[in-house]
Amino acid sequence: MEDIKSKVKIDWGEIERLVEVLSFKIQTNYGEEVTEIYGCPRGGLIPAVMLSHKLGLPLITNESNITEWTLIVDDICDTGETFNTMSNLIPSCYYASLHYREGCPFKCLYAAEVINDWIVYPWEDEKADAIQDYLKK
Repeated sequence: MEDIKSKVKIDWGEIERLVEVLSFKIQTNYGEEVTEIYGCPRGGLIPAVMLSHKLGLPLITNESNITEWTLIVDDICDTGETFNTMSNLIPSCYYASLHYREGCPFKCLYAAEVINDWIVYPWEDEKADAIQDYLKK
């Protein structure tokens, strides 16, 4: 995480733009194959709800309902830890994030943008550390 360039706060307008980019990519490539959306708690819930509305697909809230046609959404694919955990549960899903950290080992199918900054989303505390609690072991 030491290669992070800067901390960038983004607003709701930018979130809407990123969701639009993801929506277009999904509709263009796998629109008929994706049948529902699951948002990874916590950061993926808001973009998942927005994509659910945009694509007209149901939002599922229980991991046990995930199928191979589920689009799993998170705000950022940073270390790949969250998506790796999900892919161990259901290996053949679709994965999407608003941001994808340059050099992340998990290959996210869809990302609206590739970044190397620390992103502060509108639903986060801008005073938060650039490294998540679970990574501070």
